[in-house]
Amino acid sequence: MKRNPTKSFILTISALLFAASIGFAQTQTPAPVPQFSRLQVITLNPGVSDEWRKFYQAEILPALKKGGVKQHSVWRVVQGDLRQYVLITPLESLAQMDEPGAVAKALGQEAATALNKKQSRFFAEWHSYTIAGRPDLSIAPTSTDAPKLGLAAKTIVTPGRVPEWVKGFKENLLPVVQKAGLKGLLTGQIAFGGNPNEFRALLLFDSYADLGRFQAAYSKAAAELKLSPMAPAGIVAQSEFLVARYVPELSIRPEPQKAAK
Repeated sequence: MKRNPTKSFILTISALLFAASIGFAQTQTPAPVPQFSRLQVITLNPGVSDEWRKFYQAEILPALKKGGVKQHSVWRVVQGDLRQYVLITPLESLAQMDEPGAVAKALGQEAATALNKKQSRFFAEWHSYTIAGRPDLSIAPTSTDAPKLGLAAKTIVTPGRVPEWVKGFKENLLPVVQKAGLKGLLTGQIAFGGNPNEFRALLLFDSYADLGRFQAAYSKAAAELKLSPMAPAGIVAQSEFLVARYVPELSIRPEPQKAAK
């Protein structure tokens, strides 16, 4: 059977990224304090996507803004389950989870409960997680512009296969990805609400053409650096790859920081 180079490229990045990320957590070097975020994965009922987006933009988004949310990213899956959306909201700290939600702050608890009940009619499934950012496994975006396209990888790592990949990630994969000129790599680990061995990564691109160019640059960088970041069998217990587009009209961008005088 002829090997699909694109699939091989994606599997290589995902397996090394996620396997190594657990290994970092098990080393003796203290990990940086993570930035927690609320991650919501919703699957809409058939045929309601347009109606839900209008509802969200008209009723939920204004309440989030009024309730003090400064950053909120909504992504629509374009390859995978086409009824699925992913919502990411950074948290100041876990203590924020003790407080009423932004919608409740804006409208009051009774009105917020009614609004959420009204929204739930659109949902076939609705999962909420707390995810811990892993800056040690990420590459800061090269631009402050709104993102456009993301290759999203969800991976569950096989226990006991981590330490051998820590060195591989640090010495093989990360140098290749950086040399290939990736626009950004955001990595997180499920903290609450799911499997703690589940990791999520988002590779940022401007377009599919950009993704294709990165694939070629990745192969070239690996050859120039004489590195072979290949993933052996058995590291990953389960993996899933989606492509998603950023939805600016449903999202909240942080205010640009003013330059220091």
